[in-house]
Amino acid sequence: MNYRIYIILFFIIFYCSCLDKVIYYPDNKVAIRSNIPFPIEDVYIKVNDEVTLHGWFVLNHNAEFTFIYFHGNAGNITNRVEKINILYQIPLSVFIIDYRGFGDSSGKPSEDGLYADALASYDFVINNKQLSPDSIIIYGESLGGAVAAYCATKRNTAGVILDSAFTDIYSMVKHHSANFMYIFFSEKYPTIDYMQSIRCPVLILHSKDDEIAPFAMGQALYNASSSKHKQFVPLHGSHNANFIVDKATYVNSIQSFIQSLKTASKEYGQ
Repeated sequence: MNYRIYIILFFIIFYCSCLDKVIYYPDNKVAIRSNIPFPIEDVYIKVNDEVTLHGWFVLNHNAEFTFIYFHGNAGNITNRVEKINILYQIPLSVFIIDYRGFGDSSGKPSEDGLYADALASYDFVINNKQLSPDSIIIYGESLGGAVAAYCATKRNTAGVILDSAFTDIYSMVKHHSANFMYIFFSEKYPTIDYMQSIRCPVLILHSKDDEIAPFAMGQALYNASSSKHKQFVPLHGSHNANFIVDKATYVNSIQSFIQSLKTASKEYGQ
């Protein structure tokens, strides 16, 4: 019996089981409250016996819409303070959660797990905050774009905004490494497939300078969208800094999108 084959198979299986872990880079450090420039309410959502999510509900009394904000694959919600503050000033209310395994949320991240976290977050603002779906905008950045798009296929919402999102994991792996490597990943995050099922208004923001998710992926997501009311806005700046480098375009685009939702609501008598 050739034991070398079994040894090789063992290492292949072990290697493949570790690959998906490179998708997630959670941080469990919590920011000092004095550094947060907006009012927050700590929220805890029990998804199941193993997972309890931690999030912030940022209420802006001047806002007509609430962002359900799904962040990227690294850090935690405390790393999004600067962006949340910009959204708060727009003005918007913001509900942001840390996925399982991130920040103060328990559990371990996985594709199915993040989807469950997204639906639990949406259901929380509907049931506990008594918000109407017509007042909710689902927002996702980077990996959160896939999570947001999935959520929008399962729940009603006024609109969807994808920021620096990718088409799917396979395409990302093929872009950043040898083509054959994608076959070893079990996580898929097929954002581009979800876009075909989203009928509500869609805004896609993507930087021409994005070094992580290529600009062409943002364009592909826009082209794949079935929404009759979709917009694509090119930005400048790196993957994680477009909202800083091109702040004016970023803010104006979101404000214009919100105004279009208000106009549509009046036209249909909502």
